[in-house]
Amino acid sequence: MTDQTGALAQLRLLDPWSAQVLDALATERLRQIEGEGWTSDHDDTHNTGDMARAASCYARLAAVQAREQALTGASEEPDAPVNFAVPVDWPWADEWWKPKNAAQNLKRAGALIVAEMARRLRAVDAKYAAADLQKAQS
Repeated sequence: MTDQTGALAQLRLLDPWSAQVLDALATERLRQIEGEGWTSDHDDTHNTGDMARAASCYARLAAVQAREQALTGASEEPDAPVNFAVPVDWPWADEWWKPKNAAQNLKRAGALIVAEMARRLRAVDAKYAAADLQKAQS
């Protein structure tokens, strides 16, 4: 078993494709933070599962796109226009629904999952920090 600090290095050796995907997710997450301004503080306001729900919308669309490609034999065009209706469970305003090709949609979904997991970790840390502070004050 590998500790978390060595997991990515070991993954690069055992499955370089997965490591490449994780790098792509990190790049997309950085774009969301630096390009869109979706910082940790902003993400922490989405504490009702919004980011996970948004991720599921993009992942579900990627599955539809993959099925369509498999059935038609079409190849994925990286810059082809994508026109899919806003999902009914999309958590935000319609103008934030910006689907692309399947690979881009999966990358967005993965980065949103990263953001949601990080938000949950911060919430747990804050909860324990508050409990520790309360114990120290009593």
